Amino acid sequence: MFSKAYNTEIVTAYSQPDGFNRYIDDIMAEYNQCIEEGLDVEKLKSLFESVYAMENGEMKTKMSDIIFEAVMNADIRKDYKYNEPNDLKEIRALRRPYEFSCAVPSSEVLKKKLEGAWTGRACGCLLESL
Repeated sequence: MFSKAYNTEIVTAYSQPDGFNRYIDDIMAEYNQCIEEGLDVEKLKSLFESVYAMENGEMKTKMSDIIFEAVMNADIRKDYKYNEPNDLKEIRALRRPYEFSCAVPSSEVLKKKLEGAWTGRACGCLLESL
């Protein structure tokens, strides 16, 4: 049922106060995002809806963790038309060949660029604090 791509097991302490930003707060948005990303979670839609409808509390949080674990280990649907790997090696295998050349700046040019960047950053921080 689930792939072991992430081999994810959720271990949680259930001491978060209600109203704290939790995974469960946007559970239906998560379901829709999973569908758009090609995850095979359609069979879990009624579970998502049922947990979404639950009253906030420890049980709802625990159920959301179960859903999160299912999502993290879900397979990509066979009919999904995009190839979007999560592994860096697989991502690199899909990229087109390219050439990249870069001239290394002289020490003086590099020093001026760093000084300009630092000055800009400092000015931005000062303006933000006003």
